Amino acid sequence: MADLQLTRQRVTDSQILLRFMERNFGAPGVMNVPTTLRLTGALDRPALDAAVRDLADRHEALRTTFGKIDGRLHFAVHPGSDLAVTFTDTAATAHPAENAWRTIHERLTRDIDVVTGPPVTVDLIRTAPAEHLLMLNPHHLVTDAWSNMLLLRDLAALYDARLSGRPAGLPEVRWQFGDYAAWERRRLDGDGGRRDRAFWREQLRDARYLDLRPAPERAGARPQTENVWFTLDADRTAALKRAARRHRTSLFVITLALYAAVLHAASGETDVTVGSVFANRARREAHETVGFFANMIPLRLRTGPNPQLTDHIDAARGTVLSALPHQGMPYRSLVLDPETAHARRAGEVVFHMLAVPPGVDAPHRPRFAGLTAEPFRIPDGMGSRFDLELLVIPQNDALEGVFRYAGDRYESAYVRGLADAYAALVDDLIGGDTTSTQGHQPAGRTHP
Repeated sequence: MADLQLTRQRVTDSQILLRFMERNFGAPGVMNVPTTLRLTGALDRPALDAAVRDLADRHEALRTTFGKIDGRLHFAVHPGSDLAVTFTDTAATAHPAENAWRTIHERLTRDIDVVTGPPVTVDLIRTAPAEHLLMLNPHHLVTDAWSNMLLLRDLAALYDARLSGRPAGLPEVRWQFGDYAAWERRRLDGDGGRRDRAFWREQLRDARYLDLRPAPERAGARPQTENVWFTLDADRTAALKRAARRHRTSLFVITLALYAAVLHAASGETDVTVGSVFANRARREAHETVGFFANMIPLRLRTGPNPQLTDHIDAARGTVLSALPHQGMPYRSLVLDPETAHARRAGEVVFHMLAVPPGVDAPHRPRFAGLTAEPFRIPDGMGSRFDLELLVIPQNDALEGVFRYAGDRYESAYVRGLADAYAALVDDLIGGDTTSTQGHQPAGRTHP
């Protein structure tokens, strides 16, 4: 992108923390946030190329670069973008899928240059005459999970518009990310920030954090992320939603409470603080905005001795309801506040359920005209942001879950035990058994 004399604006506190983590702790590519689709059918490459340019025109985040002024990180939005699709053809090779994966791996283990931009790469890999892999890979400074869902939906609509010659019919983008960043700065400097700081200081007073590692760090083990996946089909997901209604709460709270129950069974702790990634989109003006809004906040889940599953649900419901009005306090601000500095440990054990933007019907299966789009699961080894994370992903009427963990911190058998315990507790809740969770301890080190 051209080096123009542009108006520059201070980044958010969350972006400052993200850049610090990338520079000091991250493996190459750790801040890439890819989303990949398998597209089957007759793909029109010129229409896709044009749609990608239209996408950058719609969202300023994709035309943003970053740099320091007087030692402070700022961002600048460029009037145009040279964002283009990189095309690779593996269809004629002896091993199309293997070569496609090699290309993906090479892209994702390379840092995106956010100083010169663009802060996103787009790859199209042809693996068969009527099959392509499409990978949209923004840097985390300009995106989050919500934003990636918007980008997929918008790209599909813009592709259709290029084919048909009709308007895409997308909702208005009321705020670009710069509008949000300026609003957040004013809020944090005013009464809203003072209320948030007071809440978190009280909420996290004497908070305790978990050490679940079943063994010391393994010398020579891979520092990358490894994954243990599981699926809750439509029937089980519907049953969980009914359980949420019975307990007068949300599916988010139910899935969090099940995680808390697993952590209690593994540790014996009745005062558990975990990090949780919130969408942080309380302002309606931000619903259609692409950018890094997501914020990790510490959720303190407290029960009495020998808790039943209903106790974990009650604790999760109360904690989430009290935290929601204060989800905008940047995690960096908590870590820098001497009274809540210990909250940095909340990033060791994390819960994240993807929030789906309004108007996104099929978040991971956008409708490209004349094509069938399916999510393509990227294999393990792309770099770990957290030691242990449970990520819950809505998939139409079902839920997909993955325990993501640092391969140098946890044994795979131990994490598989956590996943098995979680699945067993899901079945207990669906079946109406909400008694003690102590029968679901994972294999490995157990609490006294």
